[in-house]
Amino acid sequence: MLCKASLEAFEAYAMRLHGLLGSLEVVSEVLALLLECYGSCAPAMATATNHKENGENVVNWCLSCDGLQRPTPAAISRALLLRIVAQACGGAADTRCVEKTQFSNPWHRLLAAVPVALVEAPEPLAVRLAETAAAFFGGSKDGDASAASWLQTLSPPEAGGDSEDVLGATRTYAHIAGALLVLHPKGDVHAAAWEVTERIMTSPKAAERKVCMQRLLPRLVSATEETEAAERLANFIDVQLSGMTRGGIADALALGVSFHQHLLRHWRLSSFAGDHSDVGLNLIATGLRLGLKECASLRKQARFLLEMSVREALVDAGAESAVKSIASIDCTGMAAAWRSFWELFDAVEDYSSHLLKSSWEALMTRLINYMRGLKEDATAPRWSPAVLAPLWLEVFFARAFNHDNDSVQRFVLGQVLALDQGAMRLSETFVLGQMLPRFSHRIETLFPQTDLQKSFERQVTTFFSAFVRCHARGPAWAARRLLLAIMDVEAVHYTPLRLVFEVLLQVDTHGALTAETALEVLGFFFSSILTKTPISVRRNLASLAVCTVTRLCEGAPAGDCGGDTLVQRVAETVASVPDNLLDELQDPLAALAKATLGPDAMGHSTALLRALADPGDGACSGLSAVETLGRSVTPMVAVQLVLGIVRLLWSLGAKSNGDNQRLCSSVVLPAIAPTLHNIHRRPYIPRRAKAAAVFSYVYACALLPDGSATLEQQVEIHTEMLAYVEVHHAEALGHGSASGVIEESSWMWLHALLLRALWQASSSCVGGGADGILESSAAVINNHLKAVTTGEPQEVLVTLAAASALAAVAPKLDIDRRARLFVLLWRCHLPRARGVEVRFDVNDDEGLGHWQRNRLEEHYDLHRVDREGLGRTLEWRDTMAVFLVAKWRALASLACLPGLITALGKQPPAEQQAGAPVFEEPWPHRFGLALLAELETLQPPHIAFWAMVVRRVAFPLVFTASVAEDRQREMLHALCSGLRGTILEATGDSSTYMPQGCMAELAATLCDPLLLEAERRLFPPTFCEQSSAESPLTEAVRRLLAVGEVSVGVSRCVVAPLLASLLRPSLHSNQGDSHENPSEAAAAELMVALLLHQEATIPDGAAQYAPNIAAGVVDSDGPGGNGSLAAVCPRACELGRKFGGTPGLTRILTLAALDCLAERSSCDGNPRNERTTLPTLVLATLHGLLAALRRALEHLLRPPSSRRHSPARPPTPMPMSSTHRMQLRAWQAVLVLGAHADRATAKFLVAELFFHLSVTHVPDVREYQELLGCVLCGRFPDLAVEPLLVPALKQFDAAVQVSASLLIIVGYLFRTWAASPKEALRSQPERITALVLATVPYLSHNAAYVRGCAAWAYQEMVSAVGPESFCAHAGGSIDATLIQELQRFQTENRECQKMRGRLKLVFTDFEPGPRSILECLVDRSLVLQDVSESSQQQQQQQQTELALPPRGTGNIHMEADAPQLLLQHQALQ
Repeated sequence: MLCKASLEAFEAYAMRLHGLLGSLEVVSEVLALLLECYGSCAPAMATATNHKENGENVVNWCLSCDGLQRPTPAAISRALLLRIVAQACGGAADTRCVEKTQFSNPWHRLLAAVPVALVEAPEPLAVRLAETAAAFFGGSKDGDASAASWLQTLSPPEAGGDSEDVLGATRTYAHIAGALLVLHPKGDVHAAAWEVTERIMTSPKAAERKVCMQRLLPRLVSATEETEAAERLANFIDVQLSGMTRGGIADALALGVSFHQHLLRHWRLSSFAGDHSDVGLNLIATGLRLGLKECASLRKQARFLLEMSVREALVDAGAESAVKSIASIDCTGMAAAWRSFWELFDAVEDYSSHLLKSSWEALMTRLINYMRGLKEDATAPRWSPAVLAPLWLEVFFARAFNHDNDSVQRFVLGQVLALDQGAMRLSETFVLGQMLPRFSHRIETLFPQTDLQKSFERQVTTFFSAFVRCHARGPAWAARRLLLAIMDVEAVHYTPLRLVFEVLLQVDTHGALTAETALEVLGFFFSSILTKTPISVRRNLASLAVCTVTRLCEGAPAGDCGGDTLVQRVAETVASVPDNLLDELQDPLAALAKATLGPDAMGHSTALLRALADPGDGACSGLSAVETLGRSVTPMVAVQLVLGIVRLLWSLGAKSNGDNQRLCSSVVLPAIAPTLHNIHRRPYIPRRAKAAAVFSYVYACALLPDGSATLEQQVEIHTEMLAYVEVHHAEALGHGSASGVIEESSWMWLHALLLRALWQASSSCVGGGADGILESSAAVINNHLKAVTTGEPQEVLVTLAAASALAAVAPKLDIDRRARLFVLLWRCHLPRARGVEVRFDVNDDEGLGHWQRNRLEEHYDLHRVDREGLGRTLEWRDTMAVFLVAKWRALASLACLPGLITALGKQPPAEQQAGAPVFEEPWPHRFGLALLAELETLQPPHIAFWAMVVRRVAFPLVFTASVAEDRQREMLHALCSGLRGTILEATGDSSTYMPQGCMAELAATLCDPLLLEAERRLFPPTFCEQSSAESPLTEAVRRLLAVGEVSVGVSRCVVAPLLASLLRPSLHSNQGDSHENPSEAAAAELMVALLLHQEATIPDGAAQYAPNIAAGVVDSDGPGGNGSLAAVCPRACELGRKFGGTPGLTRILTLAALDCLAERSSCDGNPRNERTTLPTLVLATLHGLLAALRRALEHLLRPPSSRRHSPARPPTPMPMSSTHRMQLRAWQAVLVLGAHADRATAKFLVAELFFHLSVTHVPDVREYQELLGCVLCGRFPDLAVEPLLVPALKQFDAAVQVSASLLIIVGYLFRTWAASPKEALRSQPERITALVLATVPYLSHNAAYVRGCAAWAYQEMVSAVGPESFCAHAGGSIDATLIQELQRFQTENRECQKMRGRLKLVFTDFEPGPRSILECLVDRSLVLQDVSESSQQQQQQQQTELALPPRGTGNIHMEADAPQLLLQHQALQ
């Protein structure tokens, strides 16, 4: 009998043994061996009569004190004892023990304790406990059933529960099932284990799968027949691969490697017959494609499987003949090809790219040569995985595309584009599924702005052109697949999208798309893709998309093409085009209509319009397809189709003659006239027909060419339609039922559009006819202002309807009524609807229909309202948006009409609004202050109309003598800060969307002339110095320009109104010295900032996009309009078209405007066009530019790190650095403005110029300096030659570049004087003599270019006057013989003649002047961004007209014809 002391001694021995060995696993093995060798207790217990009592005692002792719950050596010893007891005593009573329920039984307690202990047990303890439980059931058949029954109770839960508990249950089950399978390899335990294993291995829980793979699957597979086990394992792998998660792929690869002997035979990957399983192939390919560094182990596992398959295939008996039939090489050649492949694969395992780049050419050449000899096996349906086929190269490329290093990705992608596609035979799935999405990733790396030659773009277009042309199923199929694939790319970038469109436009793929597919693609493009691209890119991208789809659709099979039923799809597609792109797409849309509808596209469109406006029922028999379609649509869908149809007619009639030019009167009106006749007297007409007829008429009058004439002629129709509006507007105002208010709320936009187009103020008293709309609406607003608003939904809709109607008719009233309505609308505020969710529908009638439209397009497009009306009120959140736009748009229209301020002064003072700031100023100045205070409460887009109101109403009322200066300063500070903050809220990563026109109006308000004048008056320099205050407007503009360097569109919004206000002709005169005029300092500072500014643009490879100047501006007559800018810069539109795609447009506009100001000031009031004093602003700007250049040069000469001047360090910045670009921009401006210099200006300008000439610069900067030196020294030789030029030439230790620049100026002066030598010698002999003497030493200069310039200049001057005459005028100071011999040598020496011939282009016929300099700078410069075919043809024509050689951007060139300033690419950046 085993006593307690023996058990405790064995446990103590285990504890001491662990202290000696230190590992539970080793302790477990030692104790097991010890019991096996020396422990004869098991046989003794089996034969003893009291074995049951001994077993129960051992079990009770082992389970006492939770001895199995802790991972200790004691627990190991107890688990081993329990296993022996279970083996000795458990087999006879296993069934009975399982069935017992009382926990007092020791055997039942043992079975209950083991699963609990296994949850947290470490590995050696868990193994012993699982063996104990398995041993209890024995190995009999009855034991198998009992074990399966007990195992079923331990099955992990299928779903729910805590993840840790589920994982613990899985671990318990795996250990016990694995131990049971040793004793019961077949039977119920085996079946139950496979059932649970299948559930776990096909679940998405990676931790449970891992436990199952480690503990249960090995024993389960070993106990199963190989075929069955392989099928089950392959199914597990297939399920995990279908999820494409990293955890699933890792588990699939782990299964494949662990059981590769079973699986490789099952998958037949080594077979050359092409009968292999796709599961194994996908597993290996998926593992090899993983590109991240942390997936290296997964790639190794996949590589192991592939190498094993290849090895088995190549050692097969029939491998030699199979390989020769496939690749015309033997097995050794195939193995060599695989070695090259793995060498290439190993090269991308390193993070750096140098190994790959160095080995690419050699390895890829071998692989390409191998691929050229690879042929399809006629007897097999596909290549074997053991053959190095294109599939594995695609796998390698995909792995490289997912590399951690961007340079590796770009290198491999570029190399793939340049490979022989015929030999590579890349699959369509790989090209469109793997490669194409790659071009939308890391755009800055793939398409850098420094790729001026667009080499990578050409590679991309060449590759996809070859893909389309050489596709096995024909170019049409390939073009269709390519277009659909690029549309399906998630978050596709506009650059690859543009390239694909350009490729499809170049290849001949007529008929690639059916009409239905073409329209579906375009609809998706306009509704989804285009809305996610930058606004500046949309115009070009939309045109390319329509032209591409039209080209692919031309020549398509007839089918439904041209049928009446297809016109609905065409109309829907055209209706999805944004209104602001409509003008650009007129011709492309016409081509699309003809390609899809056929030559009678206009007839089909008219038929659908007639059907939509037909009051008949669609259920009538005998109708055509288009009639049935038109009569059966819902009202809102009918409006959508009408919008598209009228646009179609407009585009189709653009280039037509005769009746097609009268589309409104001859096409649209006859189609809808039957419905419009007595429309208000026929309530039975369906809403669909009414809406279609009414909207088509008013929209056609706004869009079509003869719309205005038709609008004036159709008086009777106007009366009918106004009566119709009056009836429905009364319903909207609540004069009918409550349901009528809800029903009419969806059509308030249409009523307002009709009123704005048709309503005219009656000469009679208000109250009768259509004029009753005005009275009833005004009454609603007055009652709304007097009563306490409750926010009831019906009240909100009634107020909105009244405000929309008043806003539509207000601009057509007389001046007094305008003023009253102006105040009334301004006081009106719409409460939010109470008790409704803002995103719920206002009208939930299903019969209304749905027309899904982009919300930003409908409610934020400032110009769409002109033709299409206000936004629709479909959801409750739309009520506030529609009300604010209607209100402030009407106020802006009223503010633009003359006489409003005077009429406002006659109106009684309006009451202060609740919660608004209280102002004590008299009326109407108080009103102006209240308008300014509303800035804090407004948001885009209606804030643009507020900006128009305050410019025309508030500014004249506030910034006047009637308002205290302190109040004016307070409002100016708040206004400038608020305008700047509002603009900045819509830049960067902000979620606030602001249309470009809205930003332009805010910037125009900030730079308004009245505001600039107020700042000059309220914040003079003396006031700012005393109060330590900054000029608020100048500071706001400066900060906006700083933001404009990183945010697109900000600078272009600011530059137009700023130039229009600062440079307006009425502000400047010819008199005064700006250096002594402190009021010009702030303006000059802004001019310098603009001249040195680099605005942000949207990159598209080497090309760039940006909004046009004054893009989207609403107030075309305001300071931000094109007219105001043209007043100060007449060539603004021309310059905007040419340089709009560069970040230098703001600088060029500023420079051109200042040049125009200087030229205008020199010519105004001066009949002889003689140069007079420069404008003060121009002179102050010159001072600011030169000060900035001096600071930059001092920084280069004495950098902050070492203030000591280092003679060995060249004082030049790094090319293309910020300092280099600043110097380029500044010297450009100094050259253009300095050419207008008067004598006083030239005096300081020449001195500053020669200071910079004495220091080396980057060559392109130097050329601007040399050109300016030629201009100034030629006009003011007395200020430059003796005081500066001659002393500079006598500095013989100057740098070569300095000497060359000085001699270029000397050569220009000598050439000018040589044109009239006698007069020159007579007027300035001493100056010529001094300059010749200073030039002669340079004939011996060591530098060839310096020596050549000196020789040319000397020869030009001395030859012109003659050596004898020159010596006579120069006196006796020069040896006549030396002069004559030098001149004779220059004349007769052949090498000297060649030198002068080469320098002829530099000096001959070079005439810089104030007019020619700017013209050459902007006219003869070639802009890199003009990459379209039309732009290139225009530039070639310009080159022909100007006799310029065709070339790209370059430095300044002085040629024989005229000075040619080719603007450098870096100067534009």
